Amino acid sequence: MTVVIEDTYFRILNGEEEIATRPRKHTVPITKLKIYARRSNPNKPSNMSWNLRHRPPLA
Repeated sequence: MTVVIEDTYFRILNGEEEIATRPRKHTVPITKLKIYARRSNPNKPSNMSWNLRHRPPLA
């Protein structure tokens, strides 16, 4: 996974495939970025496959 930080959006890539875009809340330059992985619950299935099937088509 790769996160690309642009002026107004974050783009999440899996290899060459763009799997999500999220708007940035603030557009000031980023000087530090700290990211935490979600804790996985072994009893709960992943949402990743649902998100990929139900996301809007990329323009």
